[in-house]
Amino acid sequence: MNDEPQLVAVRPLALAGAGTPPFDLAARLAEDHGWFSLAAPGVRTLLVSLCLRMSLERGDRMIGNRRLNDALVARRRSPGDKDEWWTVFSPRAPYELTTAFVLGAAELLVTDPDSVLSERPPTDVVELLSDADWAVEHGSYRTAIGSPGGETGVLYHPEQPWRPLSFSVLETTSDLVWSVTMSLQTPPALITVMATALAGGHALRQPDEIPAHHAHRIRVESADRRERAALARSRGAPARAVPAQPAGPQAQDPPRPRRSP
Repeated sequence: MNDEPQLVAVRPLALAGAGTPPFDLAARLAEDHGWFSLAAPGVRTLLVSLCLRMSLERGDRMIGNRRLNDALVARRRSPGDKDEWWTVFSPRAPYELTTAFVLGAAELLVTDPDSVLSERPPTDVVELLSDADWAVEHGSYRTAIGSPGGETGVLYHPEQPWRPLSFSVLETTSDLVWSVTMSLQTPPALITVMATALAGGHALRQPDEIPAHHAHRIRVESADRRERAALARSRGAPARAVPAQPAGPQAQDPPRPRRSP
């Protein structure tokens, strides 16, 4: 009997829905990069890099006057525990965006730490997104940027460089809205990861995970067998895993490694 999930490839990624997250994000951070779990007040999940300069946490977050409950936050901190850059994923964000961003940041921390730890000036967001084929429209009060297919929008305020950069899905119902909000000090390489994934990426979904509201705006194709097999393995809960959690980008706490940071 074939127990492999019946997965299909959905394009564009922005409209594919949150999907069922794989179990292996936290395990990959622990096993491949030595990240470990900590307990913190008001935070349900907290993973920290061995150098203590980067973390991934799940909890509630205020962004301006907007409160995000159960958000996932990736951040870089200075030794004084001050945020130097941060990126917040709302619960409905497609998990592929979280995975690409978090694992990309963890890899850069090992291979090119200056790119994610050094002080950086505000990024030229317009140039970064233009290079990724996003459309740019300059207005009187803000610059609007949209993905090539128009599914995702970006709010950017070049005249107010302290305001964060926000990616969000367009033209959808309130229960399908998601956002990824970044401080402008977020490394350019990671902003490019987001832009590239949203411009040309796809998601693997079971048919009942695809939002019906987006049916007329998406393309559904046969999924690559190797991708299906890899996702099936990562979705399979190992013996030590906790039960599956609600849809949205997730990270379960891995056991703390024997070595100390």
